[in-house]
Amino acid sequence: MQDSEVNKLQERYLQIADTLDDVPEIPRDSELLQTIKDHAIHFSRWMNYQRQSSPYTLLHNDYHLNNLIFIEDNKLMILDWQTMSMGRGVADVACLLGKVPIEDRRAHETKLLKLYHDTLCENGVVDYSYDQCWDDYRMAIFDGFWKSVFVIANRRQTEAQLNLQRHVLGPRIFAAVLDLHSRETLSRLDTMYA
Repeated sequence: MQDSEVNKLQERYLQIADTLDDVPEIPRDSELLQTIKDHAIHFSRWMNYQRQSSPYTLLHNDYHLNNLIFIEDNKLMILDWQTMSMGRGVADVACLLGKVPIEDRRAHETKLLKLYHDTLCENGVVDYSYDQCWDDYRMAIFDGFWKSVFVIANRRQTEAQLNLQRHVLGPRIFAAVLDLHSRETLSRLDTMYA
């Protein structure tokens, strides 16, 4: 995504953040609403961090169960690569875990992220601590977050798509961002991109 596209998205995000008073899924004066506003303010810096910092790898960008198929011998085949890009690998982990049921994510995310980090290290990744991986995960979870905010606020989808965001995916990703205190990671961007 080009910087000009990121800037346009940020402008739209800021507009949306200022007009969420009539969106019942996002309560007024809530931590969720303040998190949306803070992320909108930091959006271009957040995008730069996701795209420009190492460890850098190929990303699927739509990593969820409907795009995963297990074939013979428990091998995994991943479908639907039209949104691939380069970025931090933990973004695909965040994409997947941000969409699973809230209680399942809460019960398993720490173990799964530790397994992910251990696997990276076993396969040659160096100078990437678990703490850095955890912070990157907390920041990467915002990807599904802003997309859900856009879908819920714009209401241009089919009724089925909108209901999926309002009642299933949106609440899951909103809970993940709040549970992980991801809003705290945004202040780091101010010093990195000052």
